[in-house]
Amino acid sequence: VFIGTDFDVEDIRIKLAPRWKNYALTHRWHRSQKVDVTKEDVIISLHARVCPELQQWVLSFGEEAEVLEPSRLRSDIAARIVKMASVYAKRPS
Repeated sequence: VFIGTDFDVEDIRIKLAPRWKNYALTHRWHRSQKVDVTKEDVIISLHARVCPELQQWVLSFGEEAEVLEPSRLRSDIAARIVKMASVYAKRPS
């Protein structure tokens, strides 16, 4: 867990696919979290450090998560997905 001041605290918004509704409503990832449910998706809002642990958490939802804010986190996740895709584009050795 990254608790130090190496990472900025920011407002974070993550959109999840609708099938995560019950999970999102029953799990507490952070004390600041808010969950908003619509017919199309689930929006998780947090005020937390943008750290490697947070990135891994977002990536754990795979293609069923999209970072809405902050833009830097969105860019970082997108770059990691591109790197992951290049690993899987190669044939296993």
